[in-house]
Parts: sequence; C-alpha cells; structure tokens
Amino acid sequence: MKIPYLLVFIFLIQSPGLWAQEGQESLKPIEEALASYQYQKAFSLLNALPVEDQKSEAYYALASSTYRALGYSNEARSIYQAWTDLDSTSLEAWLQWAQMENQVQEYDEAFRIYSKLLSLDSTNAYFHKLMGQLQLKRENPVGALGSFIDAAQLNPKDSWIQAQLINLYLEFQFYAQADSLLELNLQSEPDSKLLRQLALRSAFIQKQYPEVLMESAALFQLDADSTYSLMRMQGIAAYHNGNYALADSSLQRAVQLTQDPETLYFYLALSKFAQDANAAGEAYLRAAIKAGISKAIPVYELNLALYLDEEKRYTEAIPLYKSVYEANESPLMLYYLARAYDEQYKSKTTALSYYEQFLEKGQEEPFQYLAYSRERISEIKKVQHFQAE
Repeated sequence: MKIPYLLVFIFLIQSPGLWAQEGQESLKPIEEALASYQYQKAFSLLNALPVEDQKSEAYYALASSTYRALGYSNEARSIYQAWTDLDSTSLEAWLQWAQMENQVQEYDEAFRIYSKLLSLDSTNAYFHKLMGQLQLKRENPVGALGSFIDAAQLNPKDSWIQAQLINLYLEFQFYAQADSLLELNLQSEPDSKLLRQLALRSAFIQKQYPEVLMESAALFQLDADSTYSLMRMQGIAAYHNGNYALADSSLQRAVQLTQDPETLYFYLALSKFAQDANAAGEAYLRAAIKAGISKAIPVYELNLALYLDEEKRYTEAIPLYKSVYEANESPLMLYYLARAYDEQYKSKTTALSYYEQFLEKGQEEPFQYLAYSRERISEIKKVQHFQAE
C-alpha cells in the first residue's frame, strides 16, 4: 500500500522533533558515559563525533561538562565561547561558564560573566546570591553587601542570604541593621543555630555581656558544639558579669581548643585576681606574656608589673615597666619606674632621673602623679644636697 504524498509531507512538517532527536542520536552514548562518571570515555566519544554534530547546544552542554570534569579549563572556555556565540541569551551557558571560572579561582573573569548573566536576568535572586559569594572571594565586602541586599529583596526567605547580610552588617559596624535582621529572622526560626551564633557574635562585639550569656545558653540548649569561639565568648562575658566560676571553666575549656591562648590566659588571670587567687593570677599573666604574639603583650606586662608593684616586688616589676615603655613610650611608665626605683634602692639617682623625665613628657598625665613627682624631686634633691656637704 502506498502512502499518499500529501500525508508524508504533513507528517514531516509536523514532526521536527523527530528529526532533531535522530540528529542527536550520536550524543546519547556521551550522555550515558557522563551519567556513569566515565569522563575519559565521554571525551573520546566527543572527539570521534563528526564536525556537523559539534555545533549544537546539546553538544556544547555535554562537551563543557566533560571538559570541566576532567579539569580541561581552556577547552571548556572554548566551548562556552562557542555556545554563547551560538546563543548569547543562554542563561545555562553563561551560568556554567561563570561557575567554572569561580571554581578555578579566576575571580575577575567570573565577575565579568556573572555581570553578563545579571544583565540578561536581573530579577533572579540566585544570580545575585552567586555574585555576592563571588564578591566575598574578591575581597569586596561592599559589592557583596549590595548583591546580597538585591538577593534578599527578591527572595527574603533564603536564610543563608539573611545570614550573610547580618555578617556584613556586623563587619561594617551597622549594628542596628544587624540586630533588626536577627530579631526578624529569629521570630520565624528561633531554633536556628546559625542565627543564634550570629546573635551571640553581635552581642559580644557590642559588649552586651548579659546577652552573650543568654545566647550561649540558648545554643547549648540546641546541643551546639562547645567550639573555641563559643567557649571564649562565654568565658569573657562571664568574667565581665562577675560569674568567675563560669569564666574559669569556659576559658579553660577554650584553652584546650586553640593554639593561640594568650587572650584566654589574660582573662583567666583577671578572673583569678578577682577571686583573690593571686598566685594563680600571676601564673596566668606570665603564661599570657610567654604565649603572646599580638600587640597586646604590653597590656599583659603592665598588669603583671602593677601586681608585682603592689606586692613590693619592685626588682621584678622594673624590667616589665621598661618593656612596656619601649613598646608604647607612655610617660606614665616613667612615673611607675621612678616609684619602683625610689622604693627599692637607697640611691635615688635613677629614681630622680625618671621623675624628671616624667615631668618633662607627662604633662597630660593625672595631676596627683605630677604633684607627687615634684614633691619627691624636691625631697631627693634636699637629701642629696645635705649629703654633699
């Protein structure tokens, strides 16, 4: 039986998909290889394709996936270029290209391509989110903030975007905005560990120590891990709140979780001194100085020197005062040195020199220190005068 000519013609013009599918039959083995993670096989099959089968979007999608899986970045770039030349509005092509450049840490190129993607669809929250992440990698927090604000406006229910905004607000010291977002998000997700951690950080940065203890307690109720950051903030907040037992336990736990314990030793020292455990306080201050690698070392040395001064251990305090003065040239150290030498040694020559230096350089220091120095200078000179006669 012959099929009428007209029927055959109608069948052909109404079934273009059939011809497209038949034309892509050569790509099916490549799809199967990729589906089973046989990337080398997919690569070989791609290279074996006839030239006429290497100019479709379907081919470009498979080829780019294969090259990326094998780490052939330059080849993948050529494919993406050809793909976007074929269809300059293909969101999939631009997105995959940008993600590859991001993956291989070509952040400027990724930025260019994400910008192109956003020019094609500026209403896509996901694209703004990806741009925000990229801006963070480019160390451009201002750009990241703008991208995340755009993303949040388009998709306000994305908690990850909200968290990034809160982080950036804290970084820029926009505390009111950070706390407002925290309050809003905690109303809908009160058991979110991520939000509670951000609330803890915000309270700690702003030295709202009662809130720090409240948020740390909330995190423990949510079975949060006892991380270094959590124990450190809880310990410091507990010290400032006068809960020295909690301060000691939290700070000691934090010491076990870090290789940089100098600040922890310092707060442990303060806590011990507050409890009149002076020997332990001194030991922790010495530990802070020994472990110290930061600019805070003079603070530790000064606190130890003042303690030793109170204990009348002037010979131990003097080198510490000198070290602090060398670090910051604070005129007040000259006064402390003068007093220490004055108290420790019969010869007042060195003490007199430090008193005079203090009067010369410390005109902005407290009046009582200046007055005491003038008095001692006068008395020492009188004694020296009589001794000279």
